[in-house]
Amino acid sequence: MFDLPFIMAPGKLVVFEGLDATGKSTQLDRFERSCYAPQLGRELVNPLPMFTHQPSGATGIGPDIYSLTEQVDWTKASPLTRQYLHLAAHSEHYQHDIIPALQERSVWMDRCWWSTVAYGYRGEVADMFSWDEWITFAQVPTRGMRPDVVFLFLERYGAEDGRGDDETTVQNYRWLADEHAPYVEVVPRLGVGETTAFISGKLYNRGLLKTLEN
Repeated sequence: MFDLPFIMAPGKLVVFEGLDATGKSTQLDRFERSCYAPQLGRELVNPLPMFTHQPSGATGIGPDIYSLTEQVDWTKASPLTRQYLHLAAHSEHYQHDIIPALQERSVWMDRCWWSTVAYGYRGEVADMFSWDEWITFAQVPTRGMRPDVVFLFLERYGAEDGRGDDETTVQNYRWLADEHAPYVEVVPRLGVGETTAFISGKLYNRGLLKTLEN
């Protein structure tokens, strides 16, 4: 963990993506807590990054749409219907949260459109869409924006949670990593502190991150 808060220029988009139980949320929490400066009387680093989760969002009707996807009985609807709902939630998230925030600060996301591709491209969806068509579909809410870096977590630390993190999902993530290699960093299996150091090092090397000492 950082001894000092970090600074990232406005307009930078950092994504933590990958399987469940791989440490994404733990790492985001550590970076979020590093934005605070106890030695400065708990002043926030300026500009304070926005930390958010997709597809839930924070404003607009996005949270309501996401809540629906968690509550509905999916034996009564097709997988494609669920993906349409997720796409609507993503659209609200970008419009009301991400795009406005990037005008003033950096944004750190837990998941992005990659999850729609990795988890969604199978079965009925794969029968109806080609791989390229599904990627285009998943990116509609982004308005053409791409992350400055995606940290891809594929090494699970916890037990299987039954959410479909199978070999198809892993393979889909690997295909995405290959297709977007210039801005992807695959996170190796490390301890919590070592993973934070790995991520911060990659951000420094890409010129995205500095501390108050730099």
